[in-house]
Amino acid sequence: MYEGGVLQPLPDGFPTQPITLLNVDEPSSADGLYARAMQNAARSISPVPIEVVDRPSSAFGTWEGLDFVKNQTGGLEGHYPVIASMTGSALDFLTEPITPELGIEFPADVNPVIATELVPFVVISRANAPWSTWQGLVDYAKENPGELRYISLGVGSQLDLAMESIMKQAGIEANKIPLEDPVEIGTVVAAGEGDFAMNVPDVAIGQAQAGRINVLLSVGDQVPEQWPDAATTAELGMNEPWGSLRGFLVTPETDSLHRDWLYELFSKAADAPEYQDRVNNLPGAQFELLDHDGVLAAQQRIIELADPIVRDLGLHYTQQQ
Repeated sequence: MYEGGVLQPLPDGFPTQPITLLNVDEPSSADGLYARAMQNAARSISPVPIEVVDRPSSAFGTWEGLDFVKNQTGGLEGHYPVIASMTGSALDFLTEPITPELGIEFPADVNPVIATELVPFVVISRANAPWSTWQGLVDYAKENPGELRYISLGVGSQLDLAMESIMKQAGIEANKIPLEDPVEIGTVVAAGEGDFAMNVPDVAIGQAQAGRINVLLSVGDQVPEQWPDAATTAELGMNEPWGSLRGFLVTPETDSLHRDWLYELFSKAADAPEYQDRVNNLPGAQFELLDHDGVLAAQQRIIELADPIVRDLGLHYTQQQ
């Protein structure tokens, strides 16, 4: 219920203290900026203050943050929603010993509240390549097997797994050159020292506007408005979920009614101009509203798709000595 545009507490009194958005990264990170946008949008709707706490985690990220929340006053009731990139954090269950070290299992201990935005990954290519489309790259790769240089974000990152999945379905191979930073990847491809890469739109846009790279393919079924000529994985018959699906998690102990109250708060905030401005100004971003079940389904999908790729690369946490 609302009174004067303010969401009213539940009959049990929740929330009984400020809602604290926990960011497990730096304040200037994508999650940190998301936290501030949601804080600004939710302030006028919430009956209690909306606060942000930045607590960068060096190990296990989202899941260490969720473990931290359990020990905070009100954490088990839902007063500390944790910001998460839902697909990326789900992949941690494959590559990191989350379950044996933290005792967190998927899906039993994963309690998403909401996702509000999706930023799909894009395939970029050097501008002076002998192809200008995704199909052109595929044809060239098949005619020249093993020649192309694929610049990856490490080995086993979500960007790398996305590219590995798409290359496998396209039937192409390339020489992988791992780097450590998306900006560095964009610079290397723009300089012609790499042929193609999977990257994030906010890195790709600068090099694309400068005419140094082309964006050939976008994951999903929507073409980012910045690159209307790019192909999509959906139109190629690929059901690919890769990207940054951002939202909030709470502890598994949080009551479903409290979780539903938070969903109402954040979904209403996501409709506010303060938040919509963020989505409209974030390169490649799409407004994507998913509830608890929708987020879990997206996480399950990416785990199922990534598991054989992770194992083929020898990166499953059970394969590491």
